[in-house]
Amino acid sequence: MPQSVNKIIHYQDAGKTYNRLEFNSEKQVSVKYIAGDFGSLVPKEMPLNYKIKKTYDEPLFNKSNNGIINESINGPTIIYLELRKDIAIKELYGPTSNITYDLFYGQEGLIYSFYSDLLDTISFKIKVDEDVNKVYQKIKTNPEDIFYRHHFINRALANANKTFAEVDSENYPELMTKAQTAALLQTDLKTFSNWVSDGKIQFTVIGKKRYFKKSEILNANQSTSKKR
Repeated sequence: MPQSVNKIIHYQDAGKTYNRLEFNSEKQVSVKYIAGDFGSLVPKEMPLNYKIKKTYDEPLFNKSNNGIINESINGPTIIYLELRKDIAIKELYGPTSNITYDLFYGQEGLIYSFYSDLLDTISFKIKVDEDVNKVYQKIKTNPEDIFYRHHFINRALANANKTFAEVDSENYPELMTKAQTAALLQTDLKTFSNWVSDGKIQFTVIGKKRYFKKSEILNANQSTSKKR
C-alpha cells in the first residue's frame, strides 16, 4: 500500500560507524515499494538534504548490540534502518499503534521501515544479532509477500516482552541529559519539558545543568506501570 510522506530518514549501519540521511519534500510524495528495487523506497521527487547529512564516527549499536532511534517528526514520515550484512533485529521495543512496520532487503543487508502520520515522535529501542534465521535470504526469495515480511517484524516485537525496567539500558549513563531521558521514556522533548515543569520528573543540578537519574526514572516508571 502506498504511503504519502513529507520526510524520509535513512539510517545506514556500518558497524563501527553509521550515516543518517534525510530526504525532504514540501509536498507529500507517494512511496510505493517495488519488490527488489531499493530505489523505489526513496522517490526521485524527494532530494537528499545535504545540509543535515551526517556520518557518525561511532557505532549505532553498543557492545551489547543495543541501539536507540529517537526522532521528532513533523508530518508523515518514514524511517528506514538499513543494517549491515548478516545482521537482523532480534528485539524491537516501540509503539504498537499509529505506526506501520515493514521489512525489505537491500544490496547486502535488511532494511526495516517505520512509518507514521500521527505520532510526534518515533522512538525505538533495538537489539540486533547475527542473522541466524537467514531472514535476509528468505525476504529476498519472497520479496512481495507482505505477510511473510511482517512475520519477522512481529517476532522481533514479541521477543521484546520484558518490563520497561528490564530493558537493557547500557545506552544511558546514570546521570542523563534531558534528551537522553526523553528518549528512554519514548517521548518528545516538548512533552518531557512539560513533565519537568509540572514536577512529575525530578532532576539534579550540577554546574547549572539539569541531569536526571536513570535509576529513579526506571523505578518511577515501573511503579506507575504496576498501578495501571
